[in-house]
Amino acid sequence: MNSDRSVASPRIFPNFPALTAALSAVLLILAAGVFSGSAAATTGGVGLNRPASSKAKPAGNQSATSDRVVRLTRAQVRQLQRRLRLRPDGVFGPRTRAALRRFQARHGLTADGRPHLSTLAALKIPVRVSTPPTNSGDSTSAPTSTVGRAIRAAEAVIGTPYRRAGNGPGGFDCSGLTVYAFARAGVNLPRTSFQQYQTGTMVSVSDIRAGDLVFFNTAGPGASHVGIAIGPAAAISATSHGVMRHPIKTGYWGTHLIGARRVA
Repeated sequence: MNSDRSVASPRIFPNFPALTAALSAVLLILAAGVFSGSAAATTGGVGLNRPASSKAKPAGNQSATSDRVVRLTRAQVRQLQRRLRLRPDGVFGPRTRAALRRFQARHGLTADGRPHLSTLAALKIPVRVSTPPTNSGDSTSAPTSTVGRAIRAAEAVIGTPYRRAGNGPGGFDCSGLTVYAFARAGVNLPRTSFQQYQTGTMVSVSDIRAGDLVFFNTAGPGASHVGIAIGPAAAISATSHGVMRHPIKTGYWGTHLIGARRVA
């Protein structure tokens, strides 16, 4: 019986040295994969090359298509860096992008670390924009000539500083800007945002289009702030950071939107 067991055992139990060698090879392959993945993460391959906006940009921010990104000169980059309290070397690199992204997030702007017109306006960095679009590709229909003139007048003063009771051209408050822009299109509006909220025809938020006045309760209850829609998703208004483009229905502005009126 003992001799029978010794003969049968090789058929029942595997070759342990061969099995050990095979398992070792598998473990080495798995370990190599883990370490190579770790190396890719630490040296920055896919993760660090991913655009910063993939995490920083607020979800659903449709204004990015209408809020133009500006190509800055070295002098403008240095000015931007000084505003962000960075050493002004004139190079728009990762350090500047990160600081700009933090500033944008704090101020309810498109937080992607790129120099949008609205961001530069908030930082009070003047830029010249040639031939601004009338609806910035954000309108569901081409604006009428009256609406087009009003929007062009508002776009022409983007970056102008905020001024209490300002009617322009050196400074505006919110209703002062709408009065100024529509006056250049031949439309007279009452002076305050509360009065303007009683003008024209009420528009559903889902039907907002270029040229509509959009109202927000950012400075107290009721229509305490007004802007001009340049399409269904973005507007121009005179904010405390100056005249700028900003979203209508998303982020900070979406939480304060109270309605819209059509005056032209």
